[in-house]
Amino acid sequence: MNLHISRDNLLTTRAILNTVLRDDHGEPRYRIETSFEHTRENETTISRFLPETGTSGTKNPPAPSVKGNTAEETDILLRSLSEQEFAKIEWHRFHPTVFKWAGKTVEIDSYMPYSNTVMTKRAFTATDGKSYVWKLGTVRSSLTRNDGTTETPIATYHRGFFGLMGKTDKPYLEISSEGLNILDEIVVTFVYIERRRQQRERGT
Repeated sequence: MNLHISRDNLLTTRAILNTVLRDDHGEPRYRIETSFEHTRENETTISRFLPETGTSGTKNPPAPSVKGNTAEETDILLRSLSEQEFAKIEWHRFHPTVFKWAGKTVEIDSYMPYSNTVMTKRAFTATDGKSYVWKLGTVRSSLTRNDGTTETPIATYHRGFFGLMGKTDKPYLEISSEGLNILDEIVVTFVYIERRRQQRERGT
């Protein structure tokens, strides 16, 4: 499964912090929204799009939010797709960033501590009881199991780029079938990891 980042601006971390993630069929799966204060990120909200109901069904009310690029979301508006907020990330510069989800508030170093001395890997235990580790690579981030049995990626971020003749390949997050049962957790931790990786890459 691939989740494609729909924002046009590929050259800033804000492309990841304010976007809709769509699957290979173009269906919206997640919304990522970030409030900005004094040009610095304050809080990121992650919501999932809910399955459409039949004409006789009752739709869940959408979570209140500030919508992103309207041109990229025409189908969402026309179909009146409902959303369910399930996680928040509070970004901090001088004290630990905080995750809020599943009724809990936890600091980043408690939920996803560094797992190596050079601080390029962060590990977490998912709801399936297994440990996973994100690696902040030089040009991409990737997720693997943290039990030493395999290095096969469960999730890998592929960067977008501008090609010849103005062609643009947008970035996407590739997720193996093994990761589908913890998809929400992969998306939330990915937002944190990739933002930090890009900051390191740019020296900010």
